[in-house]
Amino acid sequence: MDKTPELLEKIKYLEIENQQIKNELNLTKQENKAITDKYLEIVNNLEKNVINKNEELIHYQRTLENTLYELQIMLDYSPAIIFFKDIKLNFVRVNRPFLSFFNLKISKVIGHNQKSLFKTEYFNESDELFVIQNAKSLLKRDCSIQINNKAYYFEVNILPVFAENHQISGIVCFALDVTDLTKIKNDNLVLLNHLNTSQKHEALGTLAGGISHDFNNILSAIIGYTEIANNFVEKPDKIKKYLSEVLFASNRAKELIKQILTFSRKSSKEIQPINLIDCIEESLKLIRPTIPSIVDINLQINIKHALIAGNDIQIKQILLNLCTNAWHAMQGKPGIINIILEQIDVDIDTTLIFNNKITPGIYYKLTVSDNGSGIPKNILNKVFDPYFTTKNKDQGTGLGLSVVLGIVSEHNGSIEVISEPRKGTKFEIFLPKIDSIHIEKPKELHTYQYGKGSILFVDDEPSINFLMQDFLSKLGYDVDIFNDSLEAFEYYVNYKDKYNLIFTDLIMPKSDGFDLIKKIKAIDNKIPIILCSGYHNEESEKMANDLLVDAILKKPLDFHEISIKIQDLINHNN
Repeated sequence: MDKTPELLEKIKYLEIENQQIKNELNLTKQENKAITDKYLEIVNNLEKNVINKNEELIHYQRTLENTLYELQIMLDYSPAIIFFKDIKLNFVRVNRPFLSFFNLKISKVIGHNQKSLFKTEYFNESDELFVIQNAKSLLKRDCSIQINNKAYYFEVNILPVFAENHQISGIVCFALDVTDLTKIKNDNLVLLNHLNTSQKHEALGTLAGGISHDFNNILSAIIGYTEIANNFVEKPDKIKKYLSEVLFASNRAKELIKQILTFSRKSSKEIQPINLIDCIEESLKLIRPTIPSIVDINLQINIKHALIAGNDIQIKQILLNLCTNAWHAMQGKPGIINIILEQIDVDIDTTLIFNNKITPGIYYKLTVSDNGSGIPKNILNKVFDPYFTTKNKDQGTGLGLSVVLGIVSEHNGSIEVISEPRKGTKFEIFLPKIDSIHIEKPKELHTYQYGKGSILFVDDEPSINFLMQDFLSKLGYDVDIFNDSLEAFEYYVNYKDKYNLIFTDLIMPKSDGFDLIKKIKAIDNKIPIILCSGYHNEESEKMANDLLVDAILKKPLDFHEISIKIQDLINHNN
């Protein structure tokens, strides 16, 4: 049997299969090449990305280094002392002013705390702990540091530093040296006091003319009614009437002197609740005599109550200055000064008008306007400058409005001026309202209080001695009078058990009231003592309080007040 066809068939099959294997091998080679090429492409791309990323990282690193460098430059060239601390209050970073101020090297500071660097705690660590524990910033003004016997003043601002997890990682402190500013501030306060004093002297000069005229009228009434009383001894009813007029005129004189002394004495600038309406009305009593009658003063008060935190004397000084300026603006011609008090509500939008000089709230608006010559626009913004004035030399130094501005600022208020030439000037003052409190008014005294007891009365003025002896005797007291405090003390030593009360003047020749009180107190510390004086100040009041004086009365003496005070002291001591 011939097997050739079958063999040929197998050979053909093997060739086909071989060809398929070759084809598959060729395909595998191509696939491998493609895979290899893809791999090489991926590797090349990765290399390029790594190179790019590395370049980016290098760029970011350089940027970060530059930023840190710039930040350090900013820190080093800042006028403030700046330092960072961790939560354990160890120094992490400080700037050059810190190292320079404390004369330290950076290697000695970083990683150390304040206690290991300084013998003195220059920066309060309790404040730093407060910031860390409460996550709140803290601002402290006028912190003082003593170095080499020199005092430095700083404004210190401490802020919390937060990590990426929003947890506090430490604090940063900015300490700005305000030593020079503090000195300037203190110098300005001294200057302001000088300005106040100078302006007050100027104002007193302005007052003198009107007051002397008014005071002469009062004295004329006193002298005239007294002479009439002496000439009508045979008519008791008329004497009583004339003496009533004498008493009325005398009380006017007393109030006038009281206002002059109140205005002229050195003010302690004590801030307390004051009734603005009463203050304005009292001021006008002082102002009206100083301004000619051809100038009308109109007062319009549109509210029933007006309570501010202020200084009574300074508010009166504001009105005196503005009214005096208004009068001068009349230039000797008839005119009108209008004074208006009203209440307004200042909102946020309104504060912008005042350039945020005042905060939103309820204010009292005090307006003083006139129909005088007005102020030219080109100098309107200079009217509050010290020593700037458009007046003649004999009319003022130009301190008035600068002092007014200073007083208004001290009262947390604002002042605005509106003026047009030949139309007049208007000043608007805004003073913040405070909550109403009860201000007790002095009780009216109508009747004398009678009593019993023995009084030692000492005054170097014989007429006062005889007057008081007569008056107190009528009230039921036994009175011994002395013109000399040394003689009075010598008599007291011999008859000390006789007296229930000592009544002495302050200013006397040889030995004053304080000397007498000291010597009497050394013998009997419990005996009631009344001190009186025609003029006294804060220093004399303090000394009287130190000597435990029971009462201080002012001359001219108020007989109703005296009768009540003596009765109260003697009864209380008994």
